[in-house]
Amino acid sequence: TLSKYAHVELLEPNALVPDLVFTANGASVQGRTCLLSHFRHIERQREEPLYHAWFYEHGYHVHTLPDDLFFEGSGDALFSQDEPHVWFGYGLRSDLKAVPYLESLFQANVTSLHLIDPRFHHLDTCLCPLNAGDVMYYPKAFDETSIASIEARIPSEKRIMVSDADALLFACNAIFIPDNTGTTHGIIIVNDLSSVLRQQLEKRGYRIETERVTQFMKSGGATRNLTLTLF
Repeated sequence: TLSKYAHVELLEPNALVPDLVFTANGASVQGRTCLLSHFRHIERQREEPLYHAWFYEHGYHVHTLPDDLFFEGSGDALFSQDEPHVWFGYGLRSDLKAVPYLESLFQANVTSLHLIDPRFHHLDTCLCPLNAGDVMYYPKAFDETSIASIEARIPSEKRIMVSDADALLFACNAIFIPDNTGTTHGIIIVNDLSSVLRQQLEKRGYRIETERVTQFMKSGGATRNLTLTLF
């Protein structure tokens, strides 16, 4: 499905690091700048040299973080589609101390959001920036201060709040691809979603593609978690 809308690069699998499949967590990338992840769990730290090698070999400027600072890439750092801005989730996997690095490297404003539900341990499982300032998110994954931050930045008509049922389908863990033809508001590739949410999104002009990834959901991720966008 993805290859219909975008060029796809493949990362060689490695039996010693099975979570390598969740490539969204490997780094944050914009242009040729790459901020490499430093995983909280030791098991995933074995992935770091593999990501470092891939980005270096493909000509990216690779930046690393101090050993005592945890940051899990585009799982927790989500770029807005239409401005130099990053939504950053912290509290479960990534550290708030990563914010200055994001601001400096990507020359972007950062909105920090505190994640409080361990079922949604990365920001990309509960928030998805879409086109023209639209944001799809699951409010119960955040503390009250973070909800206020979202509401302060995003007008009510641009907020798409998902239900408990859609959140558990990982509807927010969706791949968004801009439609350069201008015939739609963009393409959303998602594991699954309710008819109510589908209608909301289609009414706004989005094209919905479903790609069931239920086996990967057992490890807490869906379609977006399996991809890393290279701007």
